[in-house]
Amino acid sequence: MKLSLINGVTKLRSMRGDWKHYEWREKCNTFNSYYPKLYLSAPAISRNVDWTPAEIEEFVKAAKDRNLDFIKILSIKDQPLFKQLDSICKKYNMPIAGH
Repeated sequence: MKLSLINGVTKLRSMRGDWKHYEWREKCNTFNSYYPKLYLSAPAISRNVDWTPAEIEEFVKAAKDRNLDFIKILSIKDQPLFKQLDSICKKYNMPIAGH
């Protein structure tokens, strides 16, 4: 991160999140921090995921509770699963990112 700052980078976005990244946010996104501001996602969702609405809600709530910035979708199984995810993300005011 220091190298990014030395080279003029003031913001970094992690699109392949990890649950541990919220610890980075606590360290780096403070008022007195000299690190670049971090925008962090929860672990990325792929087409292998086949969650129930309750599991989706648990995932989104965990991301929100860790103060992560968005949910990243690499790929998704089908449209009904996407609609459920979208609905729950809206409930928690959690943006979705993808390609």
